[in-house]
Amino acid sequence: MCPHHRGHLTLEATGLRDQAGEPLIYTPHDFRRMFATETVTGGLPVHIAARILGHKTLTTTQAYDLGEN
Repeated sequence: MCPHHRGHLTLEATGLRDQAGEPLIYTPHDFRRMFATETVTGGLPVHIAARILGHKTLTTTQAYDLGEN
């Protein structure tokens, strides 16, 4: 793994690549952000999503509904 990718999850084993042919690289927070966005935009009440994600304020979770995070 390249030094600048340390701490990132590589999907290299899947063979998935971006348009430039590079392996897709995600951080654990990227997956968390995708989960939060999908649940909130999919209709899960924000206060429940906030509880699942461990957010202390609804404002943090509401940002996912706006696509800001």
